[in-house]
Amino acid sequence: MRGPGGVLPGPRGGEESLRINLRGAASGALAAPRPEDGAHDCEVEPGRRRRARGALRRAGQAAGWAAYLLLAAAFVVVIAWLVAPRLLGWQAQVVLSGSMEPALGTGSVAFVEPKPAQEVKVGDILTFRHPEHPELLVSHRVVEVIDGQPAPSFRTKGDANDGPDSWVVSGDAVIGIVRLDLPYVGYVTQEVRRPLGFALLVGLPAALSIAGEVLKLWKAWRKASEA
Repeated sequence: MRGPGGVLPGPRGGEESLRINLRGAASGALAAPRPEDGAHDCEVEPGRRRRARGALRRAGQAAGWAAYLLLAAAFVVVIAWLVAPRLLGWQAQVVLSGSMEPALGTGSVAFVEPKPAQEVKVGDILTFRHPEHPELLVSHRVVEVIDGQPAPSFRTKGDANDGPDSWVVSGDAVIGIVRLDLPYVGYVTQEVRRPLGFALLVGLPAALSIAGEVLKLWKAWRKASEA
């Protein structure tokens, strides 16, 4: 369309300016800088630290639970060894050999109920003083009751032995009969009597418990310092 005087109108200033601005905006959007590798690493690193702290926290919790369980087990063993038999009037004896396996395994604790010789019968596991070594206690099964006065005597045999014992147990050597046994507990009680065993059974759980508490305090301090 011609303007007055037959001259074509030139581009309007506003339209030209608008075109330039649009080109600049589009060019700027396409050329926007991408995040640098260094900045990306800075964002990932705190996540790694959080995961490491979480793993450390879980390890501390597991160690604390293990310490509590060990302490509970040690407490149960001490109660079973010292208190329960005495409340029932029973004696606790550690089985040192396998002559009565599988009924009484090596390392078991046998609880012996005191009984007079007159109440012992065939089939009972009898605890008695060794006829040749009275300082030793033996627990073998009664295979024969021999009548006598003032008390019967007994022939015994270990369940794992091929034949009966070579001696006869007199009535005055009888301690009682086995009522209950706890497998493997004898190993624990034997070790507790030694300084190293006592340290491992009691000192180690206590150390783990203290370490757990120290870890909790350290985490609380770190959290307060980062706030």
